[in-house]
Amino acid sequence: MIALDTNILLRLVLQDDKKQAEVVARFLHRISEDSPAYISLIVLVELVWVLQKHSRFSRKSISLAVGKILETREFLVEHEDIILDSFNDTDFSKVDIADWLIWISGQKAGCIYTVTFDQVAAKHIPGMELLT
Repeated sequence: MIALDTNILLRLVLQDDKKQAEVVARFLHRISEDSPAYISLIVLVELVWVLQKHSRFSRKSISLAVGKILETREFLVEHEDIILDSFNDTDFSKVDIADWLIWISGQKAGCIYTVTFDQVAAKHIPGMELLT
């Protein structure tokens, strides 16, 4: 198994560098369900952050991109089981995907909840609580 860095996924999603996008496409033809590419939760969070902050993707567009990554059988995503269980039930128009992924990571580690100063996250993610 080979792990992917965020910039590989960015070239795949953005297609903003033709030469690098072609290299990524060739690489992706070499992976399979039997020999998938690994995507860590950190890479997924960084991907979301870059798409949101630098590429100005809407939350809906980011949600669609992450959804496609999760559905791709040639990718093995860290904590994929938990992410998939709740991904389709989450309204990403109100929830920041990176905050949601942080909560998922804590949940997987057995945490009761995640504390935050982010009022929006605390309001919309049941496993996040405002630290006061």
